[in-house]
Amino acid sequence: MSGATSTVKRVAATTAGSCVKASFGNKTENGSSRLLRSLDELNPALDQPLGFTMCYMTVISTTSEADLTLLNTPLMQFSRSISGVPEAELLQYPQKWFLGSKDGCSCGFRHLDRGSADLGFSQPVDWWPEDQEDIDATLQALEVFRSILAGGHDLDCIDAWCNDKKEPPILVGEISVNLQEMEASSFRFFEGYRFEFVAGA
Repeated sequence: MSGATSTVKRVAATTAGSCVKASFGNKTENGSSRLLRSLDELNPALDQPLGFTMCYMTVISTTSEADLTLLNTPLMQFSRSISGVPEAELLQYPQKWFLGSKDGCSCGFRHLDRGSADLGFSQPVDWWPEDQEDIDATLQALEVFRSILAGGHDLDCIDAWCNDKKEPPILVGEISVNLQEMEASSFRFFEGYRFEFVAGA
């Protein structure tokens, strides 16, 4: 159970209609199966957050002008609705997208919270069960990322934590992520970090 004691497990206490996840492996704590179809459903007024909304909101930017909504699946949905994610202003490239999961927010992917980033990239482990759909959704997102890079485009992402606080966005750090060298099953998002994706040396 190496590394388990240093894992910070965040459980978001929310009202109905919000997503409740534990951040290391996205293990649902409240058993809710309600699917949120869009950011607007998660939060009808994105510039006025619901009092107890707490979810991961992952945003990406790229130089590619491709319509990423054409790649949407039941587990992974791209949307242009990013106005409710302040961290989007810290992205580096002109084409910006929200990366949603089956939950509507971004909780249905693999994440590490900001207190656990030292655990790094890793494949799923026996001592921390992860939802298979979260694993599959992350693999699907990674496939899109690799496709964008293969087209010669730049790409970055920020894994944000959405709540009811009005605070300016601050990054914990920035990491260059070489997707060519990484095992797909090891990839996960780090809360509060900007990833600059690269392919090759």
